[in-house]
Amino acid sequence: MGPEGDDIRASFTDCSDPEHLNSVHVVKSKQQAAYFPDGNVGDLLISLRNLNTIALLDKDTSAIKWHVTGLTRRQHEPIISDRGTIIVFDNKGSTPENGTSRITEIDIRSRKTVGMYEA
Repeated sequence: MGPEGDDIRASFTDCSDPEHLNSVHVVKSKQQAAYFPDGNVGDLLISLRNLNTIALLDKDTSAIKWHVTGLTRRQHEPIISDRGTIIVFDNKGSTPENGTSRITEIDIRSRKTVGMYEA
């Protein structure tokens, strides 16, 4: 169980490809790193689609330093904004009336959704 009370195991959606890593971004600046607990330049922000999880991995040990699970569904391409948030393509997070996809913005420190755009 994560520190924010989520449980990655509850998010398994496909046992044939349990993680489905679909995005890796390198933390490139001290400003971006400072948004995360113990964040460092060179750490990796990854998207694990089938776990509905976005995580920050330590560049040296590959340990998970931070993660958020369950705020998105089958997400892709999380990016770190200059506001200390992650903006992500939330592939199945919306309703069928809105086309099922949306853009979701998550505050890194609070691990809460702070915005979304649905068409």
